[in-house]
Amino acid sequence: MASSTDLRVKISADLADIKQGLGLLRGELAKVKSQSAQTAPGAGWSDGLKAVRAQLAGIVSVYDAMRGIRWYADVSDQASKLTGRLRLVTKTQEEFNRAYSGTYKLAQDSQADWQSVVNLFSQLTQTTGQSHERILNLSKIIGQAFRVSGASAQETSEGLRQLQQAIAGGTLRAEEFNTIIDTGPRIVQALADHFGISFGQVRKYVNDGKISSQEFMRALEEAADSIQSDFNKLPKTVQGSITQVRNALIGLVGDTNTATGASNDLAQGISDLAVTLNSPQVKNGFQALVQGASTAVGWMAKLLTTTADVT
Repeated sequence: MASSTDLRVKISADLADIKQGLGLLRGELAKVKSQSAQTAPGAGWSDGLKAVRAQLAGIVSVYDAMRGIRWYADVSDQASKLTGRLRLVTKTQEEFNRAYSGTYKLAQDSQADWQSVVNLFSQLTQTTGQSHERILNLSKIIGQAFRVSGASAQETSEGLRQLQQAIAGGTLRAEEFNTIIDTGPRIVQALADHFGISFGQVRKYVNDGKISSQEFMRALEEAADSIQSDFNKLPKTVQGSITQVRNALIGLVGDTNTATGASNDLAQGISDLAVTLNSPQVKNGFQALVQGASTAVGWMAKLLTTTADVT
C-alpha cells in the first residue's frame, strides 16, 4: 500500500499534468478562430468538412479534459469547506489540529461522511459552548446512535438537523422529537434510560418541557458504552468503506493544498480558461464553426441528391 507521502506526490504530479493540459486547451481554442475561415461558404466542401472535423475534435478535447479534473475539483472544494468550518470554531492552530484529526478519526471509525461530522461538531461547538473534547465525544455518540438505529444517510442528516436545533434551543420540542424518534430511536431509548421511564413515556416528558439540552447531553453520555457496544456488533458495509476512502482522499488533497497551494494554481488555470472561452476571438470562431458545419452539411446533402439523380 502506498504511503501518504507517495500519494501526495502522485496528486501533485497529476495537478502538474492538469495545468499543462489547460495550457494545451487554450492553444486548441486559439486555433478555432484561424480554422473557422476555412469553413466559410466560399471554401470547397471537402476542405470545409475537414476544418469542421478538426474544430470539433478540439472542442471534444476541452470537454474530456474538464471531465478529467472534475473529480479533483470536487474533492478539493470539500476539503476547503471542511477546513473553513473548523477554522470558524477554533481559536488557535493547536485547537484546529486537534479538531481536524479528531473529526477525521471519528468519521473513519464510524464509516461516516467527514463533512457531516465536521458540520455536527462545529454547530454543537457554536451552540453549546462546551469544550472540544466533550463535543467530539457527543458527536461520536450521536453518529453511532443513528447508525445503530438503521438510519439512512438522508435520515441521519435530517435527524442531526433537528437534534442540533433541540440542543441549541435549550429544550427538546415536539417537532424535533418526532423526527428524532423516526430516525434515531436509539437516542430516545437513551433518554428513557436516563429518566428511568419507558420508551413511550418520553413523548410526555417532551410535551411537558422536561427535557433540557443539558439533560439531553447527559443522557447521551450515560448511554455511550451501551451505544458503543451495539455499534461494535454492526457489520462494515461496502458503502461505508467507500465513504472511508473518500474521507481519506479529502484529507490527502487538503494536506497537499496546505503544503503546496496546488489547488490555487489549478483554480487560476481554470479561471484563465473561462476568460479565453469568453473572449471575442473564440466566440467569433465558434460562431463560424457552427455556420461552417451547417454549410458543410448542406453541401453534403446536395452532393448526395445529385448522386442519386445520376444513378
